[in-house]
Amino acid sequence: SKVRMTQMDIITQRLQISTNDVNLAENIIMSNPTLSNSTSLEIYNLDDTEFNDNDLGYYDSFYIESMDLTSFNNNNLSKITELELQGRTLLTEFIGNDLSNCSMIDIEQSSALLSFNTNIAPSLESLFLSESFITTIDISGYPLLSDIYLADNALTQSSIDHILSKLVEFNLDNGSLGLENLGSGTNAIPSAQGLADKTTLENRGWFVTIPQ
Repeated sequence: SKVRMTQMDIITQRLQISTNDVNLAENIIMSNPTLSNSTSLEIYNLDDTEFNDNDLGYYDSFYIESMDLTSFNNNNLSKITELELQGRTLLTEFIGNDLSNCSMIDIEQSSALLSFNTNIAPSLESLFLSESFITTIDISGYPLLSDIYLADNALTQSSIDHILSKLVEFNLDNGSLGLENLGSGTNAIPSAQGLADKTTLENRGWFVTIPQ
């Protein structure tokens, strides 16, 4: 396990950790008050199952690469503007509190993901959450959302209708929404009202794909 910081990393305040030990990663996070202006934290090769209860308030963006992670539940995320979890094939739970400044969340291909909860993310513009098992999602707290990819999930018809209705309510133009089933997904077909909302979005310049 080691911490890698190049000269460029120091200049741009980017902390990269390559470790399979979540305790080491947590200690590095907790013991870096000098990184209060850091732009990003990147953790690679993590093989622990949980990454929980960390104060990530030092960082503008957060990236974690792990094939074994099952739980992500962290606090003080208000500074983070971009959050990515990659290679998360076993992730079942995502809880991110106080994502008030986050504009992008990418946790695609978490094929075991059952729970997604960010409470309110008023700055969120892009949400990539495809190839998971989530059945419901509430986007009421994401009024700036205009780039959404939720293909190959298990979203119910009421959830699909909720997404379409809220995007109409948000009254944004020229967005993109992907709800199709390309592989093993079982996203439901929208109701008649959902189809009407889809048409409304398309008339505003949106590109919308739905299950067939």
